[in-house]
Amino acid sequence: MSMLDDLIGETITDGRRVQDYWQLRIGEATLSIFNPIAVAGSVLGDIREIQGRRLLHVDENDSAITLVFDGGVSARVDLTGNHQVGPEAMVLSRQDGSEVVWR
Repeated sequence: MSMLDDLIGETITDGRRVQDYWQLRIGEATLSIFNPIAVAGSVLGDIREIQGRRLLHVDENDSAITLVFDGGVSARVDLTGNHQVGPEAMVLSRQDGSEVVWR
């Protein structure tokens, strides 16, 4: 089970590069991704191509989080120390002000 599971069924309404990281608006939550992202199943392999897609599934383990969207597109976030670019790998900010941090 992932802390992202409650976002399943939500649509990505915005995906943008902010300084040196990616920020996704998923439903009423914001997911900031600081580690490298690999996008599969899209034309350009760019995280912006998931905008407007619905989150179908989340697969999380110690080495990666994979977000699976409709249309066969997925985004994999590397969680290994080899690709860590800062103290956090990702931060999920919820509408109620709570945050979940992946390190």
